[in-house]
Amino acid sequence: MKPAGQNADKKSVACMVVLKELAPSGFSGIGGTWVACLLQKGRLFRRKADGTIFLSLGFNTKAVIAWAVVAVAPGFFQLAPAKMTADDCAARMSFLVTSNLGPKGLEDEEDFVAILSEPCSALNSFEAQFCVTRCVVRAQI
Repeated sequence: MKPAGQNADKKSVACMVVLKELAPSGFSGIGGTWVACLLQKGRLFRRKADGTIFLSLGFNTKAVIAWAVVAVAPGFFQLAPAKMTADDCAARMSFLVTSNLGPKGLEDEEDFVAILSEPCSALNSFEAQFCVTRCVVRAQI
């Protein structure tokens, strides 16, 4: 029997995602899935395996809900284009699962790398042209 309520539903979904993601490896690393809590809400992260950059929407129990962002210029990432369909939104939404936290000096074993970033403030015309229709995140790469 599962507890009722929205929080219980979020935990159940996160646990199902972890089980699905780790099943092919025989659930190797399942005890370390707490590491995903380091993918803090509101921060950008690059998945090393494929280079996809995500905005973390928050950690829940064992997984992070994330949104794939698009590079629009060197160091600038757009959260969403002016028009998106429901299918486009579904394609950008992901659950991120990780259990790898490399010791100092072996960070290359980790699955994700943080990107220092801040919301675009439209300080000059180059930034302003991207901020008119949708939010852009400026990042240090």
